[in-house]
Amino acid sequence: MKKSIFAFFTALILASCNSELKQEIETLKAEKAELEQRAREQDSTIESFTNAMLEIQENLNVIREKEGRLRVAESASGDRFVSMKDAVIRDIQDLNSIIEESKAKITRLNQQLSASKSQNSQLTKLVESLKKQIEEREATIAELTKAIEERDETIRQLTRKVQVITEESQRTISAKEAELNKCYYIVDTRRNLKDKGIIDSQGGFLGIGRVKTVSSSADQALFTVGDIRQLNRIDLDAKGVKIISEHPQGSYSIEREGKRITGLVINDPKAFWSITRVLVVMVE
Repeated sequence: MKKSIFAFFTALILASCNSELKQEIETLKAEKAELEQRAREQDSTIESFTNAMLEIQENLNVIREKEGRLRVAESASGDRFVSMKDAVIRDIQDLNSIIEESKAKITRLNQQLSASKSQNSQLTKLVESLKKQIEEREATIAELTKAIEERDETIRQLTRKVQVITEESQRTISAKEAELNKCYYIVDTRRNLKDKGIIDSQGGFLGIGRVKTVSSSADQALFTVGDIRQLNRIDLDAKGVKIISEHPQGSYSIEREGKRITGLVINDPKAFWSITRVLVVMVE
């Protein structure tokens, strides 16, 4: 009887111990699974961090390269700067996009760090370092962009000034050329020419000798103004014609249709106007 009771209690004790042991084993298994899950999450987080930081570092390398080109453009001469302008604008646009992309990546990294159950001070320092580098590059790019924009505006202003000066010079040159190539001519009858004071009673030229400009004593309003570069023919309609002013023979010819004189043709303008820039034609 005593043996039976002992065996019974022994069985109870063993059963109780086995139950506690099983519970402890299950707890340990759960803890192990949780640790393994944390390890996997941490490995995944570290891998994600590493990839993101490598991408940001690559962005920084690109930024530095383009920044160098901007510095070259900033110090380039006017003509070279103009030739580089389109490429500079593209570089600035690319840089702004790269900087915004890098800032977004850093924001996500900080969010992942905040949500991570296992805080890593080294990762935090790395992210802060990258953030600082991006901010420094952003500030530098902003300064270079401003300097380039100011240089571009200066060049545009100088270009406008040069254009204005060029246009004014061209107008001055054109006016002087027009003045240098100006000629005066009149076609009229003997009586009218005498009445106007252009010829004297002998048919000679009043106040107009072997000169290239109209004499100050002649009334320029009586003459038609022409340009020797363009005046190649003067229409006439007369029975007879006489050239009162002096012009070399062979430098002009008279056109006729039947008995009527229809025109004065200037064959050699340079020779025709070499003695005087005034042409007086007397017609009948």
